[in-house]
Amino acid sequence: MADTTDYFPVPMKQLILDSDISFNLFLYLQLNNKMLQVMKKGDLMTKKRLDDLFNKNIHVVFILKSDKEEFYKYKAKSFSAVILDEKCSQEKKIEQIKVYTKETIQGLSEVTNLEESVQIMENCSGVTKQIVSDVANKGFAKAFDDITKMIKTGSGLMVHSANVSSLSVIFGMLMNIIEPKELEDLAMGGLLHDLGLSKCDGAIVEKYLKNEHNMPEAEWSAFVEHPMYAMEMLKSRSSTLSKNVLDIVFQHHENFDGTGFPRRIKNMQINYLAKIVRIANDFDIVYRELAAQQKYDQMSNILLFLKNGIIQDNKLREEDMGGKAPKTMYDGRILEELIKNIVPVKEGAGTDALVSGNSNKIAA
Repeated sequence: MADTTDYFPVPMKQLILDSDISFNLFLYLQLNNKMLQVMKKGDLMTKKRLDDLFNKNIHVVFILKSDKEEFYKYKAKSFSAVILDEKCSQEKKIEQIKVYTKETIQGLSEVTNLEESVQIMENCSGVTKQIVSDVANKGFAKAFDDITKMIKTGSGLMVHSANVSSLSVIFGMLMNIIEPKELEDLAMGGLLHDLGLSKCDGAIVEKYLKNEHNMPEAEWSAFVEHPMYAMEMLKSRSSTLSKNVLDIVFQHHENFDGTGFPRRIKNMQINYLAKIVRIANDFDIVYRELAAQQKYDQMSNILLFLKNGIIQDNKLREEDMGGKAPKTMYDGRILEELIKNIVPVKEGAGTDALVSGNSNKIAA
């Protein structure tokens, strides 16, 4: 009998054609609850091998958890090689990076259970951490782990910070950002963006991560100060952190229309990278909320929900908002580009299902 806890799932589309795999590959045989090894470390992933698996309607394979780091290096290698290729034009690099990135992010919407959703997001985090370490800062992987340990408010905030860091890099690459320093800034800014929450009461953090914004006034007042808390904590390191990173930490809750916090700045006043991290932040919170509610069919629509303002401040737009216009929280040009690259736009895109499920919340 197979002990599936020793393995983690990998979507087939994340395997790289014409490359040697650096780990053993398994199929899960559900009928007899066994793991069947189909490839071994060093084998070449040929088109025939991939086609044989797809023709058997196999879309997910498994890797031993002890081989996680090898998988992350394997996936990051294709990204890093393109970014560092001095003979490749910028246009060609962006084109190729978008192909890899689409495959990575689309896997988030193909999960069927909570364990898979958590694992695939973890895979994204591991791969992007390795990419940044490869192309920008050789010590970033260690710095990533060290900073994650600094966030002492609990595993929920650490996981969220790691997720936002990796999503920011992925979204940045889809927005044609492949300069190593900017990728590093996105990764570091995403990792540090909620550092100030480590100074807030644990109950406030839990409500925020669960998308519950019915906080008493005192709690809300403390919550909206967390970008300021973070800046205070980072003052001693300001000489080693770029302006982009500091802007991300300070501005990741500013709204495009000037209704955010802490400074209520808008549009062009907001750092472009901070706008990307803002989207990554809310994407992660909604993604994990839908996974917890087992609404896996809604995950591919998250960016559409954000773009269309279907959910605003815990209210559905269809409800009476007391005459108030819904907030414009994000840069629409960024969301349009991400949607174009990640999800097919469909009329209605799951709105009715979300409304009927009463998932009427979004990160503010």
